[in-house]
Amino acid sequence: MLEDFVALKAGDVVVQNAANSMVGQTVIQLCKLKGVKTINLVRARPDLGATVDYLKSIGGDVVVPEEYVAEVGVNKAFGGLGDAKLGLNAVGGSSALSVARALGANAKLVTYGSMSRRGSEIPAGALIFKNISSHGFWMTRWVEESSVADRLKMLTHLEGLVRDGKLKLLLERASFDDWNGALNKNWETFRDRKVVMLMK
Repeated sequence: MLEDFVALKAGDVVVQNAANSMVGQTVIQLCKLKGVKTINLVRARPDLGATVDYLKSIGGDVVVPEEYVAEVGVNKAFGGLGDAKLGLNAVGGSSALSVARALGANAKLVTYGSMSRRGSEIPAGALIFKNISSHGFWMTRWVEESSVADRLKMLTHLEGLVRDGKLKLLLERASFDDWNGALNKNWETFRDRKVVMLMK
């Protein structure tokens, strides 16, 4: 998603919702390595302060709850970072509206999820006056349409970053024998990590 829609360079801005998800955390770190700034939206939650602090510690430039954006407006909420070239939307609904409002002229809004199970709201002004365009990303289709060499190149690059400590993924390991418990953990609200089941 960071490579296929916009040619990002150092100093550019990416805005995303669900920033505390595994994808969101990865986006923050990959952008930091490229010198790209990130605006990160999260849901209000009991551990909001700790979530904000953690996302900033891994490179998030602006981390704010979605409700704050609606309350004070985009310019104040996003700290004057400038218009984003790329928006990543995993939530849909009004959350997509906040992402779209942060986009600049000719920017791309990429939807890869719909956690709210609602259609994405896109402001008419962003379409008319900023000429933003909306796109979809489905990992399964990317895998089917990309070459083996392209997939291997991406996975090798990410593996190297993990090994070098430049990309940190919050995981919780669980035994395959306790698959029911692992599934229940994965459905808990406000989780900051994925459950990985070990086959042995």
